[in-house]
Amino acid sequence: MLEKIAKKVAENYDSVRNYYFSKSNDEILREAKNENKYDNVDVFISNGMLYEEINFRRFRVTTVLNYIFNGGNFGNIVGILDNNGKIKLYEKSYPNQIRKRMIGTKLHEIAEEYASKLDDFKVEESLSAEIDGDTVVGRLDLVHKDENPTIIDIKTGKLHEDLTKIQLAVYTYMYSKKYGMDGKKINVAIVHPEGIYKDVYGTNEVKKYLRVFIDAKREMKKELSEGK
Repeated sequence: MLEKIAKKVAENYDSVRNYYFSKSNDEILREAKNENKYDNVDVFISNGMLYEEINFRRFRVTTVLNYIFNGGNFGNIVGILDNNGKIKLYEKSYPNQIRKRMIGTKLHEIAEEYASKLDDFKVEESLSAEIDGDTVVGRLDLVHKDENPTIIDIKTGKLHEDLTKIQLAVYTYMYSKKYGMDGKKINVAIVHPEGIYKDVYGTNEVKKYLRVFIDAKREMKKELSEGK
């Protein structure tokens, strides 16, 4: 089944990529601004970039992973003074960053639509858990609900092995909490146009990589509180 999903992503990769790179920067920015995910936050376009207000009371798994990937650098996050003299945090994105995200989103949609027609697959499962005193939220691309569930993440860009392992460990922890599977081993998989990565995560693997995630989240909070 995973091989079929990977093949579907690979088959559509070039056409989806060409479609988004045929759009101008202005078109990409306007399309991103109008996405539904911005309904509840302030978002605007300025100097050829998109600015999206962020809130760290609820940590997204991907936000912490980006912080780790950037070596603890908040280079894409800026503070902007509002009309009341209060600093608000915004994440800025360049058109090419948005293009890559849109390409990934579209390929995800294609893979998820295909998987939804297969037996025992659940598409886009939301997760939320308390981790080290904070609410952490994430979204699983696919779950194969067999006797032993498999958590599946779809990747379309360059694979970063260490980040992938951390992400899968956090998802495994959150999924285990949601379904009362603490201590049980869970299958994990990455589907990529170039191939498939499979593993089994138990308590030791989850603890190891969750520690890295928690340390990064703590450092983020510390830097934000200090106004860095």
